[in-house]
Amino acid sequence: MGDWKLVPKRPNTSDYALYNLSHNRCERVNLAGSNPDRVAFTAQRWQAIEASFRALATKDLRPK
Repeated sequence: MGDWKLVPKRPNTSDYALYNLSHNRCERVNLAGSNPDRVAFTAQRWQAIEASFRALATKDLRPK
């Protein structure tokens, strides 16, 4: 979201790495520990977007 990138460190966990790409394009400094609110907000936003994509993927969009 914007300059921020959230990356799961392990699949299907809430263990994330957070990077500010405007200051850290090489993703070397994980800011998740110092920005727990941003991690939580971004993770919730991503989960909502993913859920909407999954709902569309299972929906029959053929004309009836």
